[in-house]
Amino acid sequence: MFFKRILILSDYPDLIKYQQVDPAVIRQLYTLLFLFDHFTQHSDTVIQWNDRSNMGYQHLWREDSILRHFADRFLVSSDWDEISFSEDDLIVCHFDHDLLLAQYLDRRYKGQFQTDHIYTLADPSYNAAKSHFKSVQVLFRPGGLWEVTETIRKGILSSFKEELNSSYTPCGRECLERAFDALLTNISAVNKEKKGNSYTRILILDDYKRSFFIGDSTIWVRFFKRILRHCGPYEEVVINCHHPTIGPRLQSLYPGVFGEQVKITCQPLAQLPLSSFDLILVEGDAFLKFLVYLTKDGSTAPLCASIYTVFTLLEEPSVDRYHLDFMENGKRPFTLSGKNNVDKEIYVSEEEMEMADRWLEERGIEAGDFLVMLQNSSTEEKKVILLEELITLVSKLLERDRVKVLLLEEEQSFIRQCLTPVQNSRVIFAGRRGLRKDMCLIASQYTQLVIGPCTGIFHLANGVITYQVNNGLRDIDDIPFLLVYTGKQAHDEGYLPKNWWNHSWVHCVHLIAKGGQQVLVPLEESPDDAATFLAIAGEVRSISAEMLWSYLSAVATL
Repeated sequence: MFFKRILILSDYPDLIKYQQVDPAVIRQLYTLLFLFDHFTQHSDTVIQWNDRSNMGYQHLWREDSILRHFADRFLVSSDWDEISFSEDDLIVCHFDHDLLLAQYLDRRYKGQFQTDHIYTLADPSYNAAKSHFKSVQVLFRPGGLWEVTETIRKGILSSFKEELNSSYTPCGRECLERAFDALLTNISAVNKEKKGNSYTRILILDDYKRSFFIGDSTIWVRFFKRILRHCGPYEEVVINCHHPTIGPRLQSLYPGVFGEQVKITCQPLAQLPLSSFDLILVEGDAFLKFLVYLTKDGSTAPLCASIYTVFTLLEEPSVDRYHLDFMENGKRPFTLSGKNNVDKEIYVSEEEMEMADRWLEERGIEAGDFLVMLQNSSTEEKKVILLEELITLVSKLLERDRVKVLLLEEEQSFIRQCLTPVQNSRVIFAGRRGLRKDMCLIASQYTQLVIGPCTGIFHLANGVITYQVNNGLRDIDDIPFLLVYTGKQAHDEGYLPKNWWNHSWVHCVHLIAKGGQQVLVPLEESPDDAATFLAIAGEVRSISAEMLWSYLSAVATL
């Protein structure tokens, strides 16, 4: 098949993750260029890599490497509005752009643009979101447009990949900032001049380029609550997450969580009134994109605002040559509120709680019932107990006369078939109602006991209960018993239960090897380091209903 034009859409700032160029993505881009060039070498196909930042990639490779200027002949730099997409026979976009590109093309071509020739780069991150377009990898698989045969794989492609690996030069924050020295020097001067001024209107930019997990997002909330405490009294705050899926999720999960003066938006930089803010805080991974935007017309003049960086999940400190770290150079002192775990609070309205209570009442829940909720789903199947153990646990719970069980799951006929008619009359399936509705069910006045794996819904529920207790909406004696079970997390070698559940309303038990057998132990008996925990922890799938029942009986929750 002949292609007249092939277009790749990927900007340099798209490569940044944890303040450095992601080597897996740049290698994928170069490999893609190599394969396109190889398979079209005997045709007049035009291959273009459109990078709106116009930054160049030479510095990522050794000076003597053939890769130093490999991409130069493919690179172009145009705004999307200037590109005639209808002339391209094949389009490949960065995975951060695929939904944005789909929305853009739909608007621009009024729903008339065919997208079956558009592909997306493969996202190498753990638990990557499902892409809108097909993966570009399908082009090179057996049956694809250009099958990469064993001969190609072991020959020219192998040699090219060896060069990729041996010639790559890591590029972190210090390396990236060199191209913006004049602008950063000016920003630093403005920050110094305005030091001590009040921050009335604040803009926070975080495109959330990390993998999205509910539990991690509660840490994101806590982080920015702490940041805002250090901003002094303010009138308005905009937290902008220009991510087509994560931005709306943050909006739907956390309305009102930061207070009435703070709103979460999902706008591109061009639609934000940057000059109207006194303080702009930019998350580390979004900083390069921000600098590119400020210099797109060749200007190095800073905004009138103070501009600093913040780092939500910074694992190692980076060199801060321009003194832009907000927590080191721009923060204001604050007075503690006196409340416990105030950063963990997740606001819910009175109306939301009333709706949860009413939903339960409509399904037969009464004041005298002992309502038990069970969560048995997760993004990782190995984080939950086996289905047969869940059914056994449900049966044991229903042996108690007052108990009714609500499963935060879709209706499952298999579970119904394993229960008697009498038992089934006391079981409710909640279905897919949404996380805010589920966390309100857990925090309902009717709920007595909740059991489930170490997953996001418990972080949300803990936040709601913390909010209720701290604001006098609930007595400590009336909160439900939240029981999280956990064990070895194969996907996370750094996992440690204490990091997640210390100082919370959640009671955490985990499976460990002890005295020659596997037993459930409380959080107090958990090791303080991840390596020790990994060495003694058992698989969650080995946790039985009997183990959970024995623990519940010992703490007299029923």
